[in-house]
Amino acid sequence: MSNDVYKVVVDANLLLSTTLRDWVLMPCYESGSQFYQVVTSQSILDEFGYHWRKDHADVDDHVRQKIVERIKQCLVVVEGYPVTTPLGYPDKDDSHVHSAAVHSHANALITDDKKLLNFAQTEEGEDQLPYETMSCDDFLMQLTDYAPREFFAAIYLKQEKYWERQKGSRTLPEQLEAAGAHQFATYLKQHIIHTLP
Repeated sequence: MSNDVYKVVVDANLLLSTTLRDWVLMPCYESGSQFYQVVTSQSILDEFGYHWRKDHADVDDHVRQKIVERIKQCLVVVEGYPVTTPLGYPDKDDSHVHSAAVHSHANALITDDKKLLNFAQTEEGEDQLPYETMSCDDFLMQLTDYAPREFFAAIYLKQEKYWERQKGSRTLPEQLEAAGAHQFATYLKQHIIHTLP
């Protein structure tokens, strides 16, 4: 893969959150990867499937299949890469996540795994990781520097149309706050929602 476009690898914890998944994948899909390209690995998708099944033990498998198919429409899946573990890496079970980011020449790893976020801030992490590690909230806020507000407004309206059909659902900012994306929820409230017709 070329390095012409800003590439982000998404971790399984982001994919498990419907709210965060939608807000990262939909802008990429709707813009034709104009602002960034999303990458994940088959191992990350396998981890997503494992945890999704644990949380939805009684749900028919075609539901999981449909979610995975939608995810794959929005990103590039890499596999077959060597797995290495950086010195001092906090969780060797996540070495495959680091290795997927290295293999795909990612600019950033988007994760809400506190161990990985904290490691990236250490001297060891800064020396060894060839990509930035950031939370989903920080990534979405970074995106607001590049994508026009009209673009976020269009994404917001599409999501609102979907969620208004879900009985008893929270507002989109409330969903983002519950998912830990407090800064981006505030951005939507202050800069997007009040401008809508």
